[in-house]
Amino acid sequence: MKEKITSIGKKVLGFLKQLSDRNLILLLPVYLEIVSHLIVYKGYTWGGFLNSMLVAVGIGLILGTVCSLFGRLANIILTFTLSGILSVYFIAQVIYHSVFGVFMSLFTAMNVGTDVLQFREMVTKAIVTNIPNILLLLIPIVGMIILTVKHITDYVRPSWKRTVGRLGAAAGIYLLFSLIILTSKGKENSAYELVHTEYNPDSGVPTLGMLVYLKNDVTETISYATGIELGKKSTEDFVAAKYTPSPTPTATLSPTPTNSPTPAPTQAPNHTATPTPTATNTPTPTPTPVDRSPQVLDIDFNSLAASAKNKEIKWVHQYFASETPSNKNEFTGMFRDYNLIFITAEAWSPLAVSKEKTPTLYSMLNSGFVFNNFYNPIWYTSTVDGEFAGISGLLPEGKFNGRRCARVIDDLDTSEDESKAKGAKQEDNAMPYALGNIFKSNGYKTYAYHNHTFDYYSRNAIVEAFGYDVYRGYKGGTVFGETKREFGIPITYMWPESDLEMMKLTVPEYLEEWKSTGEPFHAYYMSVSGHTNYSKGGNAMSKRHFNEMNDLTWSDTLKCYIAANYELELAVNSLIEQLKEAGALEKTVIVINADHYPYGLENMATDAGLPSNTYFSEFYGHEVDNHIEKYKNNLVIWNAAMTETYEIDKVACPMDIIPTILNLFGVEFDSRLYMGRDILSDTPGFVVFGSDDKYKFMTDTCIRYYDNALGSAVVKNLTEEEVSKEYLDAMLQEAKNRYTASKYIINNDYFSTIKQYLEK
Repeated sequence: MKEKITSIGKKVLGFLKQLSDRNLILLLPVYLEIVSHLIVYKGYTWGGFLNSMLVAVGIGLILGTVCSLFGRLANIILTFTLSGILSVYFIAQVIYHSVFGVFMSLFTAMNVGTDVLQFREMVTKAIVTNIPNILLLLIPIVGMIILTVKHITDYVRPSWKRTVGRLGAAAGIYLLFSLIILTSKGKENSAYELVHTEYNPDSGVPTLGMLVYLKNDVTETISYATGIELGKKSTEDFVAAKYTPSPTPTATLSPTPTNSPTPAPTQAPNHTATPTPTATNTPTPTPTPVDRSPQVLDIDFNSLAASAKNKEIKWVHQYFASETPSNKNEFTGMFRDYNLIFITAEAWSPLAVSKEKTPTLYSMLNSGFVFNNFYNPIWYTSTVDGEFAGISGLLPEGKFNGRRCARVIDDLDTSEDESKAKGAKQEDNAMPYALGNIFKSNGYKTYAYHNHTFDYYSRNAIVEAFGYDVYRGYKGGTVFGETKREFGIPITYMWPESDLEMMKLTVPEYLEEWKSTGEPFHAYYMSVSGHTNYSKGGNAMSKRHFNEMNDLTWSDTLKCYIAANYELELAVNSLIEQLKEAGALEKTVIVINADHYPYGLENMATDAGLPSNTYFSEFYGHEVDNHIEKYKNNLVIWNAAMTETYEIDKVACPMDIIPTILNLFGVEFDSRLYMGRDILSDTPGFVVFGSDDKYKFMTDTCIRYYDNALGSAVVKNLTEEEVSKEYLDAMLQEAKNRYTASKYIINNDYFSTIKQYLEK
């Protein structure tokens, strides 16, 4: 028996040797897959290993065939070109993932490569840290050079039989791969579902490998660039959630007098703080009797669905027809005609807030509206998707969410007509319910600011599409549709830039206009000071404020994170002072929402060989649950004149922010058109996460997620009552529906089909 096995093994090796012609490009994909996977994930599951190896061997056979079709010189050039591209791609992914916690898309590589260089301190550190990994990934290239120099690999065109043999072997491997993943058909988050139904990188890379991710990335990028959706699946028929839980009021309806002081000024070097005045002219909730009518417009979605020709638009009509709107409540119109300032705070979290170090933010979080169970998911492109959810009210679905809603002109100095003539992709999805547009339609002046590169991730195009007439950032801006470098803010370049300096440079613009005209304003900010990496060498704000955090008992990494976010404390304090000096403080509502949890702390932990939750567990004093607890975050909706505190225990997330704001401001809108609901209403809470498990959800009674390590779904009850299967199935369907609705809205310019119902 032993001799027989040995004989078979020799025959297999001989066959592989014949197929390879001793050209290592056939083994290169296998090597790169294994090594990169071990670097990123520190281990393998059996299923993930088998799937990725089958794909890698098949790709290797195809590459070997392509690189042997021509003469010797051409084959050498082709072999080293393709091997170099593939090796650089895997190296770039390892470095990018160590910096940003996600894998790099081709669109990012092609369109924002120069901007990524502005993260040079982070990138440089990541490259230095990854030198052993880089060298490890380059071993096959070195081996190929040696084999070529020693003429061991001859690069001679093989016989047609050998070529056919390679292609036949590749086809056989593909068939085997297809049969193996077929066994997982119908299973949640399985290899089959990832390949044939819905791919996502967080599950796809560990389950299928980097090469399958590359294939999907190429397909999506071509589809985005050309407008032709490759491999488009037929739209599924709409399925409504069959279980509707009874509405349960979760906000404290009787106001509780707050003992929290108004935000205390935060002292900073060379920064004089002025105390916030005692509140006057306190706004109060709408007096009884309270109007509790549904927050809807006169839109007959059933009739629209019956006449719709586009299947995806029909699906969305049906979805909105099935949804239960939120109702008006005692807080409706509480801030009618007030100014609104909305800040998306980079990587902000409860770890960055304390009564001692950040008294202004601490007081804002613990007075007025107090949201005890707010969660910030993280989506594929982290910051840009996080702010998209917050200011669109939709869920990020796939890639390029904001760009698919915007006119994207790549050349800063090229006009729209010239750009079209060059064949640049133009899109213009109507986004009337984006935060800027809906406030602009209600008579507000709209402004947007960012203290890093103004067009990073096409942010200038996105904020314009979302309704901001004036947008300024580092190195440029867009004002009433015109984009110029001189429209930028003269902020001091460093990494990252100062949130405090941004406030000092920008707030006077809209306050002066407000003082002269009296017209209300809405200003939107995307901050950057809290960005990873959290070290004195990797974050200028960490270095600037480290000594002020040195008395804390945390590790230096955690101190640096808190120090970086201290700049936001100073920025908000400056904002409050300027509003007070202009007489606008009590007439202005400030909203602060994080773009995502601080994933940089996870990356820094794993880079140091520690468990990813190390710094979260250090802060909270117990082992933090990576599936849920790390996502718990802050939400500020604050006005200086409020004297009561309202505790809200309902679970909520960024998709709920806009409907909550609109209700507070007394704006007439249709609550069904958002993926979230007014947090202050009696609508049950619902959170979707979209990170390690796309359809992970949380309600006021339970949490459900898919655990890749266990290979099954996990349900955790938040109350003493058991939840029924009917309820879980309905909530899972609701999570899927909200993502599907967001996707179809963006893909089909859906709001244009109901524009007539939304106009005043």
